[in-house]
Amino acid sequence: MNALGWGRLGVYRSVFVAANLRQTNDHGPKGVVQVPTGPLPDWVLQQRRRVGDRVRDLREQRGLSQERLAELTGLSRHTVYRIELAQYGTSIDHLALIARALRVEIGSLFS
Repeated sequence: MNALGWGRLGVYRSVFVAANLRQTNDHGPKGVVQVPTGPLPDWVLQQRRRVGDRVRDLREQRGLSQERLAELTGLSRHTVYRIELAQYGTSIDHLALIARALRVEIGSLFS
C-alpha cells in the first residue's frame, strides 16, 4: 500500500480508467494531461536506455554486481537488471535509491 492507501492494483486501475476516459472523451478540460494509450514514443525509450546505460556504467566503475547494488538499494536483482536493459519504466524513487547506493547525485543518472 502507498501513502494514499492504494495497493498496486488501485494505481493500475486508475491508469486504466484514465486511459479509457481519454479514448471516449478526447475533449477533456483544458490543462489536464492525457494518459497516452499507445506505445511510448522512441525518444522516451531512448532516454530510458541512456539512464539504464548510465546506471550500469556507474555500477561497473564501482566494482558492484547487480546483486550487490540490489542489496544496497533494497530492490530485487531482477529490477536492477530490467532498469539497466531499459525494459522497465522505473520510478523516481528507485532512481533515488540507486543514486544514493552509487554515491552520486540523482541528476548524474541522466547525463
